[in-house]
Amino acid sequence: MISVIYPKDLGRPWRDSEIAEGTGLSGTYIGNLRKGTQKPSLENAVKIAKFFGIPLDYFSDSATAQAVERDLRKIEALRDARVERIAMRAAGLPPEMQDAALTVVEQLRRAVGLPDGRSDGRPDA
Repeated sequence: MISVIYPKDLGRPWRDSEIAEGTGLSGTYIGNLRKGTQKPSLENAVKIAKFFGIPLDYFSDSATAQAVERDLRKIEALRDARVERIAMRAAGLPPEMQDAALTVVEQLRRAVGLPDGRSDGRPDA
């Protein structure tokens, strides 16, 4: 989460000190959370969730955490300039042409041994 959720104009993930300043927590505490040596209390989870704009349930509900993680992977992929250009060029095409473009991308992914990005047989939303 920390490596993905940051303002585009910042151009890099938040530093521990910046998260600490934005949440009122210590930089050491943020570092421990990042390393996984500490888990946030409910009070601190509220502060962190607010800072990153994620649901509080991210910290306690596995379904919510999985949904957020899926969204984070999408955000991370769209930060790639080439991926963004592909997506932007597909925008505005008729739906059937977007479907054709998606089919080509899935075939290319399979050709290089990558999963097609679908786990339920439907295109990613």
